[in-house]
Amino acid sequence: MAGVQAHWISPPGVHANTPVILYLHGGCYVSGHSDTYNTIPIQLSYKSSMKVLAVDYSLAPEAPFPSGMHDVVRVYHYLCSHGYSPNHIGIIGDSAGGGLALALLLRLKELHTELPTAIGLLSPWADLTLSGDTMTTLSEVDPILRKEQLSACAKLYVQEEDVQNPLVSPVYGDFTGFPPHDDDYRQPRNPVE
Repeated sequence: MAGVQAHWISPPGVHANTPVILYLHGGCYVSGHSDTYNTIPIQLSYKSSMKVLAVDYSLAPEAPFPSGMHDVVRVYHYLCSHGYSPNHIGIIGDSAGGGLALALLLRLKELHTELPTAIGLLSPWADLTLSGDTMTTLSEVDPILRKEQLSACAKLYVQEEDVQNPLVSPVYGDFTGFPPHDDDYRQPRNPVE
C-alpha cells in the first residue's frame, strides 16, 4: 500500500465501506511486524466490528527516523485517496507505535492534511529524551523495559536527529486541534434521570 507493507484484519460481515482503524505496532522502533503484533489488531477488529489496517513501517537501524513516519503518512494518504474519509479513520498505536501515531498527526497537521477522527494510545513512547521523572521513580516496577534498553533503541532510531524534535518525541509537540474533535465528547454528561 503506497509501497508500504500492511495487512488488513476484518471480522466476518464487515462491509467494504466501513470505518477503519490504522494500527501501529510497538517494538522500540527497531523490531516488530504485524505478524508478531497481531493480537492487538485482531482484538481491536473483533471488539469494534471494524476493519484494522496493521502497518509494517520501516525500522531502525536500517531505516532510522524519519523513514517510519514517512511510511505511515503515505499509508494515511493512500487510504484518503482510496475512498476513506478522515472522518472514518482512527489511529491506534502501542508503545513506539503510540509515539509514531502522535508524530503522524503532528506531521499531517504540518502538511495541512485533514486529521483522522480519533486517536488511541496504548502506553505511547512519546519522549525519546527519557527525561520524565517516572523513568527513575518507576524503574523498579517496569516488568519489561529498562532505561538502558530504551536509550540504545532511541539512538538507533534517532541517529543524527535532534531527540527533542516533536516528530521524534511528540511530548514537545503542539496538540491543538487534535482528535477527537467533538466538543461534546469532552463535556461531562448529565446523568440519566
